[in-house]
Amino acid sequence: MKPSQMVVGVLLLTGCAHEPPPVTPEPISMPPSNLRVAPELTEKTVIQTGRYTLANPASGAALVDILNVPVEVRIPQVGPMNIGDGLSFLLDGSGVALRKPTSYGEAQRYRQPLPLAHINMGTMPLREALQIIGGEAFALEEDVVKREVGLRLKSGYRWDAPKRKQAVTVSRPVPSSRTAAMSPKASQSHGAPSPGTSLLDTLYGESAQPVAKRTVLQKSAKTKKSKTVFKLAKGERYREAVMRWARQDGYKEVALAQEAAFLKALDSLSMQGWTVTGSLAQSVARLSAEVPELKTLTVDQRPSLKLAGFHPWSNQRTTTTVVKGTSLKDATHQLVTHYGWHWDDAYSWQADDLPFTGAYPIVTPKRDITQALAFVLAQYPLKAQKLDATQTIYIREANQ
Repeated sequence: MKPSQMVVGVLLLTGCAHEPPPVTPEPISMPPSNLRVAPELTEKTVIQTGRYTLANPASGAALVDILNVPVEVRIPQVGPMNIGDGLSFLLDGSGVALRKPTSYGEAQRYRQPLPLAHINMGTMPLREALQIIGGEAFALEEDVVKREVGLRLKSGYRWDAPKRKQAVTVSRPVPSSRTAAMSPKASQSHGAPSPGTSLLDTLYGESAQPVAKRTVLQKSAKTKKSKTVFKLAKGERYREAVMRWARQDGYKEVALAQEAAFLKALDSLSMQGWTVTGSLAQSVARLSAEVPELKTLTVDQRPSLKLAGFHPWSNQRTTTTVVKGTSLKDATHQLVTHYGWHWDDAYSWQADDLPFTGAYPIVTPKRDITQALAFVLAQYPLKAQKLDATQTIYIREANQ
């Protein structure tokens, strides 16, 4: 072979050895079909539901702003209410909470009485209702992350906390031994000093201990409440025990939740007896811990009304009240307004009025008007209908 041919062969082999490998494209990773990104919310658009019918659907952008949702501002007047009570009532169920006061002015504002003009203001956005109740001197602050609202004094307004007064200590002069020695007859006129009593006590007819300290000790002894002994007898029905405990603790009215399973558990007989020395809540906690069927037993105490309610809704807020009135219509009217619903004097009652005697304590989940009316109307040939749009109750004959 010629040298030139050998060189060409080497070059060809060298070129083949350094040829880069073919590049294969990497597969494009596609997101799983069950994941998608929602588009941004837009303004409300008109949807055609028929040939000549147009409908305005709810705007997603508007519903995100909870405080902009229209509500019917109708606050039930149950005793004296303050600004904080009114704000909390309007926010209940909205998912937004009233924050703890961050300033002295905000705390004092919450304690001010709620004006009667703000109890029934009609339908308006929740934000406007909160601003009206807050007043012109306060701005409504919103925390969209924590979903909390509060009041802040606007620029130019001040509400200073009162200055603390310095305590003035008045020391009582102690008579000298020379003065005591100059009055030897004083000890005779007061009799001989008792053991443990000094000459100064005998002269002035009182102890040398500070009077203020003795008064505080006397007050604390008077205000200290003795612990009550709650007993559960073996073979006793739990219903009878809790009713007796409540009245033993000073409650005149006792309400029981009207759930079948709960009432059945209360009618069971205790397998053993025991005693709890303490409070009513402690005795109820002992009972719920030892009886599996009553593990959610809870007591709602209303000392101002002398009312206690036993129920199984340990993780829920409840409404405990006493139903009473001059007639069935009057009692139902009071119950409806107490639960925050609307009563139309002209149309809510569409049946003959019936007598209503006595007072009936009831306990239900918070604002459960359906359960409350079912309890009150159970013995009458009547039925209740709700109009959720206006929060109005209508009472009719059962056969209508």
